[in-house]
Amino acid sequence: VCLLQFLFTFPFSANEVTLLDTVRFVAFLNRNYEMPGLEYDEASGSIFYRHMMLLNKSKYDAEVFKDTVGIILLFLEMFSDAVEQVATGKKTTNEMLEAVVLASSKIL
Repeated sequence: VCLLQFLFTFPFSANEVTLLDTVRFVAFLNRNYEMPGLEYDEASGSIFYRHMMLLNKSKYDAEVFKDTVGIILLFLEMFSDAVEQVATGKKTTNEMLEAVVLASSKIL
């Protein structure tokens, strides 16, 4: 068995003004996503996504690996812009959540 780590560091960070709102938004996404992994590093100010995957060397399942990578990439595609908008102060967590509710109501 081996451990594989997927790590993506976002090319932006939160500042003193947006820090609490950013952490709140990251926590919201983690609570509502099947593979939570967003993190905020206080020491560096970095925001990143990390997922750990156990692999069995003797029974490697390529489909499970591809599906995992696909889900991670989909998550990053769907939420990177939203995290950046909150981290850079362009929108608040409440504004982002209102946008999600509005978009959902148009779909339903």
